Amino acid sequence: MTIEKGIQIQQQHLSEWKRVLKEDVYEKLALWTMETNLEANTGYDIRRGSDLSAWVQNYSIDKINSH
Repeated sequence: MTIEKGIQIQQQHLSEWKRVLKEDVYEKLALWTMETNLEANTGYDIRRGSDLSAWVQNYSIDKINSH
């Protein structure tokens, strides 16, 4: 898969997360994806799908543990 196709899929998945996350959390997720996209060698390296779900879950766990 090309990097461009991976980013296209990622953008679709991000738009779905944007509807359910608070704005500040979504912005952190989007920033993380943009930063990690720079490391991609192929489209399979682009964070999407379960990668985004795991990020949200880990963010939630970190928030719970920090209180």
